[in-house]
Amino acid sequence: TFCNLLSQKENLEPVYKIKAGDVYWQGSANGYRLPTEAEWEYAAKGNQLTLYAGSTKASKVAWTKENSKKKTRPVGQKEANAFGLHDMSGNVYEWVWDWHQCSSYRFDRLKSCDGDFPEVEKLPTGWESGTEKVFRGGSYKNKRVSARVSNRGFYIANKSMPNVGIRLVRNVTVFPKDVVSKSIPPEKNTQDFKDAFVKYRTGYKGEFWYTEPTLEEYLSSIQECEEWFGTDMSTHCKVMCSLNLCNRRAYIQDHLDFYLDYTLDMLKDEIRGSIGSKCVKKKR
Repeated sequence: TFCNLLSQKENLEPVYKIKAGDVYWQGSANGYRLPTEAEWEYAAKGNQLTLYAGSTKASKVAWTKENSKKKTRPVGQKEANAFGLHDMSGNVYEWVWDWHQCSSYRFDRLKSCDGDFPEVEKLPTGWESGTEKVFRGGSYKNKRVSARVSNRGFYIANKSMPNVGIRLVRNVTVFPKDVVSKSIPPEKNTQDFKDAFVKYRTGYKGEFWYTEPTLEEYLSSIQECEEWFGTDMSTHCKVMCSLNLCNRRAYIQDHLDFYLDYTLDMLKDEIRGSIGSKCVKKKR
């Protein structure tokens, strides 16, 4: 919607048409749009073989967890890359057009990805449908390794996060065809995840629960656990971490007067202790 409104404001032809939740990209339109993942990476590299967008050192071009002081910064305070683009690494992640092929919340991990890019002639716009959209570039909340031009992230489409933004582009030439983007609801693509959620929630009811989180709260907590403790946690550990996180947050919110000085670090340490050394390595 924002892309189309900006295009209309500047008397350009809007790129996107939305019908029944599906987004249609009109290849001949000259308005604003999200870049494809291939376009984003080409722009970030700037015809250079550097680890980050414009430098081999993250500190020169990127705001990351190591130097951001936990906040975003105005664009352009770091060095630009060879194309004159700032903040392609760090500050905030940037959504791109492409769907990620596999859902990151499939606990059985049996779904075959077979590589992440389909065979598309002339127009590498990625998969036609999916549950999670790709974002690139790293952010102020993440370590500098996430700001590498080769790094990829992905999350459920239409969900907002404080460390993810957008960078808009326009066509240089007319694309040869229109492209459709069909959103698959998470619950349709992750039935095994829902089954695991119900299984563990029911199993601990009565002795563990202060509250019963929703599926959406659980999904969000899974990602936060991965950011805290790493994506290599086992299925059981991810489930237990996310349930702990939902439960403790609900308890703290309900007893806010007693927890005014409670920080995320304290919460993380408490959850680290509750899920045990088998789930989280002490040194991360």
